[in-house]
Amino acid sequence: MRISEQWLRELLELPWTTEEVASILTNLGLEVEAVEDWRGKYRGIVVGIVTEVRSHPRRGGLWIYRVSVGDDNVQVIAGTSVPAGERVVVALPGAVLPRGGKEVEPRSIDGEDSHAMLCSRWELGVGEESDRVWLLPPDAPIGKALSTYLPSVEDVVYEFS
Repeated sequence: MRISEQWLRELLELPWTTEEVASILTNLGLEVEAVEDWRGKYRGIVVGIVTEVRSHPRRGGLWIYRVSVGDDNVQVIAGTSVPAGERVVVALPGAVLPRGGKEVEPRSIDGEDSHAMLCSRWELGVGEESDRVWLLPPDAPIGKALSTYLPSVEDVVYEFS
C-alpha cells in the first residue's frame, strides 16, 4: 500500500519531518517499507501546446513538432502522432526523466534537430502507458512547470508492507 505525504498532511496536522513521520507510523505498527521522495524529480518538465506538425522528410514514421512552452517554441521529433492544438508534457534540455534517469539533450535525427522530448506517463513514472504521449486537458497552463499544474508529482510517498 502507498500513501501520499501531502494527503496525510491534508488530513492531519503533522509538525514532523518526513523521516519522523515514517518512524512514528512504524512505531504505530504500520511497517514503512520505503519512502520515495519525488520532490524535484520533475525539474525542466513543463506543459506545452503543439502548434505545428509535419512528417520527417527523411525518416518515415517520425513526426516533427513545433511546441509552444510559454515564451519559447521548441522543435521536437517523436514517433507518436499528436495533432496540433493538443497540450502535452515536454521535457526541456537538461531535464532528467524520473524513470530511467535519462537526461534530455538536443540531438539531430537525419538532419532535423530535436531540442526537447514529448513525454509519456511511463517515462515520468506516473503510469504504465509507454507508447503514447501524455495529453493534458485544455486547462493545462502552457509554459508552467508540470509540478505547478499537478502538485501531486512533488510529493513524498510512503510504501507499507
